[in-house]
Amino acid sequence: MSDAEKSKPFNMDDSTSIALHARVSSAYPAGYGDIPLLTVDNTVFYVHSTALQHSSAVFETIFENGPKEKDDEGSIAPLKIEADAATFERLLAYIYPSRPSPSIDDVNVIASLFRVAKRYEMEGIMHQLRKVLLEIRIIRNTVIEPLYIKDPLAVLLIAYAFDCPDEGRFALRECLKGKLQSHIMGAAEFDIPAEVMAMLLRLREERLNWFSTKLESMQWPTNNCYNCARALGECKIKAINQLGKNLGFEILKGTLSNIGNCVSGHVVATTTPQMQDTLNTWAAEAKEMEEILPTLPRLSHR
Repeated sequence: MSDAEKSKPFNMDDSTSIALHARVSSAYPAGYGDIPLLTVDNTVFYVHSTALQHSSAVFETIFENGPKEKDDEGSIAPLKIEADAATFERLLAYIYPSRPSPSIDDVNVIASLFRVAKRYEMEGIMHQLRKVLLEIRIIRNTVIEPLYIKDPLAVLLIAYAFDCPDEGRFALRECLKGKLQSHIMGAAEFDIPAEVMAMLLRLREERLNWFSTKLESMQWPTNNCYNCARALGECKIKAINQLGKNLGFEILKGTLSNIGNCVSGHVVATTTPQMQDTLNTWAAEAKEMEEILPTLPRLSHR
């Protein structure tokens, strides 16, 4: 990015006149810092220029390239920043070590923070935000699951957009479990690139095929009865259909455990010791498979 491009968001235009009608942040009021910044929703933050320089390559360039513009009264004119007030205030909490880091449990909020941090080349803050995607928090003695488990597809999209491959692998692993529709709902505010969805569908299909292969390999007792064999065949179809919606070994086990009797009255034996041993082996294999971090394919946006 050229110096001219980096400076573009700060063109003064009518920022001085706009600032006359702006509200001032109560957390960063006049006199708190030496540089006023004007957000897109018309809020002024007074921030220390040294803090901005140390956290952002873009601000470092701006402050090194010439004197700060003044308004008609000789005061420093506000610099425009491409962020709303709520996002910028959260971002400043990462810039100032004396302020507590914000507790973030909303993927849309952290996506906004990533956008601003990347726009202003805040590498240190980008690193901190990456950790937020994976961190486990404790609130009032309650463990709060990390964002990559709570909203895995949304976190995968953030990782895809902001080059976070390790965090993306954790999120992708969770996307290969459970209900795909639930994952999509968790990313409702995000645009899902076609190549990301295609990758996810392909990997879920591969996992579904693993379950299907296991089902086909099992030697099921049929009592030499056509109806038992048919009931077991229908069970396989039902299991695959259920797994297509909700990938997980417990779905498979639950389906196999509730077959009942065939139409001839025979008990369809799915709970024999031999079958239970087989299911236990499958359960161990499935758990191991689900815990392995998948490789995140290289996508074309890079």
